[in-house]
This record gives sequence, structure tokens and C-alpha cells, in this order.
Amino acid sequence: MKPSLIIRSAVILLTVIIAISNNCIAQYHYTKNFTIDDGLPSNSIQAIYKDTRGYFWIGTEAGLCRFDGINFKIFTQKDGLPGNRIWSITEDSDGNLWLACYGNGISKFDGQTFSNYSSKDGLVNDNVRKIEYSAKHNGLLIGTEFGFSFLQDTVFTSFQDTSITKRSLLQVTDFLDCDSTIYMLTYLDSRRF
Repeated sequence: MKPSLIIRSAVILLTVIIAISNNCIAQYHYTKNFTIDDGLPSNSIQAIYKDTRGYFWIGTEAGLCRFDGINFKIFTQKDGLPGNRIWSITEDSDGNLWLACYGNGISKFDGQTFSNYSSKDGLVNDNVRKIEYSAKHNGLLIGTEFGFSFLQDTVFTSFQDTSITKRSLLQVTDFLDCDSTIYMLTYLDSRRF
């Protein structure tokens, strides 16, 4: 091969590499931040969930929000929620949304109406932090500040450590549903002793 042909090939190869690398660097990923100015009920967001129909559900400190990609629809106590502080969202096998309404129990939304449940119905505590549907166990895992409950066929089974008092909170923060075992992640606030 002639030296001039090698140099020309090297220059062409180098030009192609530079063009490709500049093209990769030039790609931008645009983002959009949504606030109360865009239609959110609050800028304090506790949960985001995408349902099986493609809607985004946003739990805030001032209500629930459904986002279809363009418009926001807000749901509050005026619409039937037991409280406006939505800390966690999940969906069951029937397409119902379940909401952790911190301080006011839980709520089921069938797309039309809200059905609300609290400690009066058997929930271990109304300060619900985490709610998750378990398809393996066909029920709802509900984590609170004083233990957890399992809801199946409108029946609550509640578990609470009787040594927990109002001065020390055992906060259930999440669940891991593995095989036949459900792991509960907790946090003990020792500052409350």
C-alpha cells in the first residue's frame, strides 16, 4: 500500500470517528419539571405510580393527581379521599388503585369512587407509610408506624409489636415479596425514646 493511500485512509477514519463522537455528544435529553403552576396540587411529592392503563398517579401532601401526559386531574377529600396526604400508591389485579393516606388510613379507587378503610375497620394504624399489592398472596401489604396489616377479601390481619408505644415508632418503610416470604423493611426512630 502506498504511504499516501495509508495517510488518506487514516485521515478518513479519523474524520469518521470525530464525526461519530461529536454526534454522540450532541444528543440532548430534554426534561420538563412540573410544579403547582402546571397543575399539581403540591410541590411536595411522596409517590409516583404508573398504572396498567398508562396514567401516572402522583401522591402529594395536598391530594392525589392523575397525569395523562398532558393534563392533570386532582382528587382530594372533596372527592371522597379520607385525607390528602398520599404517601404510597399501588394497583391490584382488578385495576383498582390503593392509596396510603397518611394519618387517615387507606383508600381504594375503582375509577369512579373512593372506598376508605381505617383502624376502625381493622387496620393496625392510620399512619400508613407504604402500601403494596402482592399478586403472589392476592392481598394488600400495608405498612404503618406501629406495625403492618394484610388485607385480603375485605378482611384485615394485623401484626403489631405490643412493646411499641406512642413514644417509639416502628416504621414500616417497604416490602420485598420474594417467593413464599414477605420481607418487611422497618425503621425504629430511637430519638423518640
